[in-house]
Amino acid sequence: MKRIFRSLISLSTLTAVLSLDAGTLPSGYERLDYIEASGTQHIDTGVVPECTDTFEMKMRFTTTDGTQCLWCSRKGQGEKTLTCFLYKSKLRFDRNTGNNGTKVTPAAGPEYTVRANYATCVADVNGIDGGTMPEGDFDPTANIFLFKSHSDGSSLGNPGSFRFHSFKVTDSNGTVRCEFVAARRTSDNVLGVYDIAGDTGFKANAGTGTFTAGPVMSEHVWTGADGASLADGANWSPALADISAAGETLLVPDAATVAVASDATVDALRLPDVGAYAFTGSSANTLTVRRGLYSLADSAAFGCSLAFAPVGTAAEFFSTGSGVEVSAPGITVGGSGGVDVVLNRLVLGAGGITFAASGSGFTFLKNATFQAADDFAILPAFSQTPASANGLAINVGTLTINTEDEAGTGHTVTLGAAVSGSGKLTKSGAGTLVMQDGDGASNTGFTKAY
Repeated sequence: MKRIFRSLISLSTLTAVLSLDAGTLPSGYERLDYIEASGTQHIDTGVVPECTDTFEMKMRFTTTDGTQCLWCSRKGQGEKTLTCFLYKSKLRFDRNTGNNGTKVTPAAGPEYTVRANYATCVADVNGIDGGTMPEGDFDPTANIFLFKSHSDGSSLGNPGSFRFHSFKVTDSNGTVRCEFVAARRTSDNVLGVYDIAGDTGFKANAGTGTFTAGPVMSEHVWTGADGASLADGANWSPALADISAAGETLLVPDAATVAVASDATVDALRLPDVGAYAFTGSSANTLTVRRGLYSLADSAAFGCSLAFAPVGTAAEFFSTGSGVEVSAPGITVGGSGGVDVVLNRLVLGAGGITFAASGSGFTFLKNATFQAADDFAILPAFSQTPASANGLAINVGTLTINTEDEAGTGHTVTLGAAVSGSGKLTKSGAGTLVMQDGDGASNTGFTKAY
């Protein structure tokens, strides 16, 4: 049976992320986690947009050098244009004859959901304000190209060097006109993109050279009844007791209570915008996520232990809803690569957050709030020195630690992990925020970057 689920950030990004075909692409094609361009490739989607469409791309820069084009439809330079550039290290959004200036500075590595709402003339990147664009109606005439700018199909330039996950165009009524995902044509192993929402099908590289393929994206769909067990794999389609290969995802398409009856591992967990989720269990049962947790849900509560175990590159913790709640068992971050965090609110119980390996911290890419539901601590679980510090890297905006629960009761939050970055750390609410060196014992003398 074929199911279609709508994508997450897609950003965005991040997120790009919950618009995918829950089964497979049509026979003869494989969905990939990404395709990567080196600067010589581009895609002609064959789609002519409207000036009131919304464009959304989920991607990662491999380098932020030079001017790079993410997408482009324009009759000529500064003429009937709907285009997004990386320009002078910042993202610029062009509309008709003008642009928004530049506001957001991306980095090479993290996943971004880059969005331009050409109806409201507002852009954002992972939910961060990307500026406003010039208003006014006009009639676009040129196809949308990915990875390169063009003028009515000629004068190609500004090649992009990035990993492409997905690109979606939605009209002003909310109808998805097209949604391209990274794909491979299996008959000849040609890489390109496939439209899973429209009727344009497969689009191969229209430039030179070849894309680099990411891992095959295998989708496993939760088909269990409310309250059914996650651990045994019997309620996953196709059934699989453990998802661990890169690119494989478990999607829970409907709001549900999922019983984590024993330890379970997923490469990525995706929760669409269909209500509230609850993952029940105890501290003895851990749901481990390797690549990312992407939630568009109103809320997601974890009564089991939640662990991030990235391999090599950062995992992602993305939530657009009112909050993710992790009660008594808490969150453990291990592996290598850390976790990039884009969320509104994280409610923490007594288990708090434990950083269990060097380099296993949280990196914040937008404003966020940690709210207490009980006394909790944010601590390293290993002996730190200033050289191996990890913890909370507040690179953008403000991290607010609210020590008061939703009922108005104050709690004590102990922060013993390093804090760094150009952003701000603030405390709010009744209760107490205690700052200490490491775990207060073996890590005494540690110099924190407060």
